[in-house]
Amino acid sequence: MNRQIECPDISVPLRRHWQGIYPHVFIAPYPFFRLRREGAEGDDRYEPVKAPGERGSDFDDRVKRLGEAVSWHAVHVAVAPERDRETFFRAVWLLSALGYAERAGIALQEEISAWTEARNLYLPASDAPPAILEPALARFLGRFGLTHLTAYDEFRTESMEVSLEALADDAKAVALRRSGLYALHAPDPGVLISGSFDGAEAIIAMSNAARAIAGPERDFEVYPAGPETYVDWLNPKCFFPRQQ
Repeated sequence: MNRQIECPDISVPLRRHWQGIYPHVFIAPYPFFRLRREGAEGDDRYEPVKAPGERGSDFDDRVKRLGEAVSWHAVHVAVAPERDRETFFRAVWLLSALGYAERAGIALQEEISAWTEARNLYLPASDAPPAILEPALARFLGRFGLTHLTAYDEFRTESMEVSLEALADDAKAVALRRSGLYALHAPDPGVLISGSFDGAEAIIAMSNAARAIAGPERDFEVYPAGPETYVDWLNPKCFFPRQQ
């Protein structure tokens, strides 16, 4: 296993897996988003949410150009501020990745669905980083003076070079998700950004050198990983066998 480019499995905490490589680890949930109508203003300025089969082949390009990201925190505060963050975030994650689930609280998930649909909001994506995240990735990685980095598939068996220009908001979507590309890696100064199977977030891992240059808080909604944070960070720790 090449720990520089690979995420751990569900048995090992993130920070333990990257000990000695990436001492700074953050969770960046994939955002909710809505699409602006080109040239429209007022209450009609956002497109209604479309089902997957109705979105068209240029959907990712349009998301990248016209999408407005909305944080999980903002939706939490608006929909169910009385619920604790972990409960609400778990409901969002399961709704995005797997659909309605008893263990998430179906009533809460139905409330989230109704609220987002009424406001033309798409639910967060799952698995590989979505198009709505690409401009933020370009801004963040640009702070390190990078021009190119390496993208990997889920199992790190295939790779390709990606330019920061291709990630910028004025370029067509790189479509990391559609290409099966899950991770972006810059060995100098030491940054790894990775999605995960059935996850609805990017894991951002950084060396001390990278953290001294820039942090992800400026470009993403992020939550620091604690010593016992696993890649399936919203599952109860007892849900799967874990290393002690």
